[in-house]
Amino acid sequence: MHISDLLTNSSVVVPLISSNKEDIIKELIKAVPFDRSYAKEEAVIAAVLEREKVTSTGIGEGIAIPHAKCDIKEELAIAMGISIKPVDFTSIDGNPAQIFFMLLSRKDVSGLHIKTLARIAKLVRLDKFKENVLKCKNSHEVIELFRKEESQLP
Repeated sequence: MHISDLLTNSSVVVPLISSNKEDIIKELIKAVPFDRSYAKEEAVIAAVLEREKVTSTGIGEGIAIPHAKCDIKEELAIAMGISIKPVDFTSIDGNPAQIFFMLLSRKDVSGLHIKTLARIAKLVRLDKFKENVLKCKNSHEVIELFRKEESQLP
């Protein structure tokens, strides 16, 4: 499973417009491709915000991966966004974030959810990759960068 297989032009937001944590979450949820006739967007937002209360999903080094298990139809749904300006996401290292991933999964799915979180974390820990992500001007460039980088991973 590759992150590039999960991302689409409409699920990658470049640039994000929002400038605070809650609005970034809402903007990314709007980009996540999930069946809104099955799960209401407001309930999904509430699940992600509740997860953020437990502990911030700002993993540090300019990256945040807000995520939640909720009552969606899909096993896994993902969106990604890049902010031009750093946003305070109460990250574990105290630094603001610019690269965001929104990961939603059904409550009964755990393995795929955890594997995807781990794969994202592995990719964004590479400094050169992060630098290149921040240079992307549109969703197509982001997806191509992921394809290129993931083709080199085991």
